[in-house]
Amino acid sequence: MSGTYHPASASAKVAMLLLGLSCLVAMADLVLSLAILGILLDIEAGVAGGLQGLDRLESAQTVTKALSRLALVAAAWPFLLWLYRASVNAIALGIDNLPTSPGFAVGYWFIPVLNYIMPPKIVGDLWRASAVEAERETWQDAEVPSWIIVWWLFFLMAHFIGLATLILGAEAVDLDGVKLLIWADMTRGLCWTASGILAILILREIDWRQRQRATAQRSARSVAPGPQPPEQPALP
Repeated sequence: MSGTYHPASASAKVAMLLLGLSCLVAMADLVLSLAILGILLDIEAGVAGGLQGLDRLESAQTVTKALSRLALVAAAWPFLLWLYRASVNAIALGIDNLPTSPGFAVGYWFIPVLNYIMPPKIVGDLWRASAVEAERETWQDAEVPSWIIVWWLFFLMAHFIGLATLILGAEAVDLDGVKLLIWADMTRGLCWTASGILAILILREIDWRQRQRATAQRSARSVAPGPQPPEQPALP
């Protein structure tokens, strides 16, 4: 399967926009968590009027959490569409020996256990295969930037801390438990924000690298010498 190169910029821009929105909502949720934590600390210290505004903050946080989940789900579709298109583009631009097909580049995200392992490898392969200088025989020898691994580690931390907060939420029956839950949720929000920002940078860079590679190949074809006409015999 060679496919045809089509810029993936449209899906990349939509995914980056929605990821950015999700990060902004996560930061707003973090601010609300800090405000709620401050009120709880006031209550613990016996400060009068500590409950003022707590209901409003909790209602606002319910909205931010719903918006954050919605933005995350909405960003997943253009991200996966971009991932598929970028994989097809890598093949169309000459790297037809990718270890993962475009279909599996998306499918691995839905396979248990493998969805914790394969995504950073797939993105790293795309990074290397999209370089202007990448060659079919040697592209796998190029280095992958460490921040692709950092992106994935932050993503996993946000995921597992989120699972932990679900368990903590069921067991938080006292003030200390609620405070622990808030601290865990704030840590999750920070991890997700860092992951989202790095994901935006990765999408932008791989899309740029593929466009540069396509331009270089077009330029090379335009200056390649064509067939020369046969030499005419000299007239006597």
